[in-house]
Amino acid sequence: MDSSDRTGYTPFPSFSEWDAGDVSYRDVESATTRFVALKSDVAREALDRALETARRAAAVDTNAIEGVFSTDRGFTRTVAEKTGAWEQAMANKGDHVRPAFEDTLRGFELILDRITGKRPVTAQFIRELHETMLRSQETHTVYVPVNGELVPQTQELPKGEYKQHANSPTRPDGTVHAYAPVEDTAPEMTRLIEELRSAEFESAHPITQAAYAHYAFVCIHPFADGNGRVARALASVYLYRSPGVPLVIYQDQRANYIDALEAADRGQFHTLKRFIAERVVDTVNVIDAELSAPVSSAAADELSALLSGNRTPQDVLDGAERLKEILREELQSRIEVLSQRYGLPFSTLRSLIGGTPTPPDGYEAINDEMATGVNVITKSPRKIQVFWPVPLCAQSTDDAEFDLVAVTGSGRVFGIYLRELMPTVSESFRQRVGFFADAVVEEFLGKVTEVVKRGDA
Repeated sequence: MDSSDRTGYTPFPSFSEWDAGDVSYRDVESATTRFVALKSDVAREALDRALETARRAAAVDTNAIEGVFSTDRGFTRTVAEKTGAWEQAMANKGDHVRPAFEDTLRGFELILDRITGKRPVTAQFIRELHETMLRSQETHTVYVPVNGELVPQTQELPKGEYKQHANSPTRPDGTVHAYAPVEDTAPEMTRLIEELRSAEFESAHPITQAAYAHYAFVCIHPFADGNGRVARALASVYLYRSPGVPLVIYQDQRANYIDALEAADRGQFHTLKRFIAERVVDTVNVIDAELSAPVSSAAADELSALLSGNRTPQDVLDGAERLKEILREELQSRIEVLSQRYGLPFSTLRSLIGGTPTPPDGYEAINDEMATGVNVITKSPRKIQVFWPVPLCAQSTDDAEFDLVAVTGSGRVFGIYLRELMPTVSESFRQRVGFFADAVVEEFLGKVTEVVKRGDA
């Protein structure tokens, strides 16, 4: 195309060019066979937990690869497995870390929905994926020429929209790695979708599909920022089809990853295919090891039962954790506006603080950590201290209607079915939880008003 002469952009290869040459996937086939057998041998909830761990690991390190935040294997494992104070570990790295992580997880939800519905990849889906995965990122850095020098500037990040300015990076040696020009971005994305819909692509090995979709996408670099994260998520679409795992690339594998992409730039496509193949095998092996490891001995189970009584089922705990995260996010978005309006330091609760609302009949509180809510504490110009907790409670009797409920101090009850949260969050639930968050904030403001009127805390 003319623009390749003008900018140095080399259009991505057709799939027939990409698929030329033999690449051994023997290790992938062996891992896939083991994984299929494993899925039939273990309980569904155990498999779901292991796959969630893999997704969470991918969500951490896909951000770390792009420098959104730093990580190491210890941090990744803590967050992926939700062990110890993983929430605090994320908070310690900055306020932007958890939103970026959760945005990525929502991207995986979109992928799983598409796989479940057996819907094809479209340009609209890719734009939606970008919008979802970068929802909390407000800005990005661009380099503009000023007096003959490239000067960094911060600009608003358009989400789900193709780039409006060139985004080709300059290497340390001064050369430019050319991505598709702005005017060619939409046509190149159309060409990519056509390749992904071709009969030849549809019949190819999933590793070849994933590698091609990833490489062609990063050649175009259609968005102002976030292209690497979207590319790895796009590759996961095909890997979820078979063998059924996401693409997990750890931050400390970044150098080999970049080498594989640069080798593909030189026409050595097999290098990237093998790199992705090895990551898939590694992920299957990690899941295999997790599911094969003994959870606990009979004695440990008995001791645990004696110490903690009836334990909440893991699927309920997982659902409650997801509910807590979503509800807290909804509350946070509302109180940020109110904080600016009233000049008060409203914040959300991460655990149960203050008086405990009484669970409704048929339910019992899960634990102090499984709660959120809203609070405000000030000393001047007047003393105000109000906690409005919202604990999450699990069904304790068979005749209770919902699997989980959230309860406010006024006795308001918000009921949730696990199917609304797992494996993906339903749109009807997102609407309902927004209305509930409105009610929680309204009750909280009423309580604050009472305290201010009394002039006490």
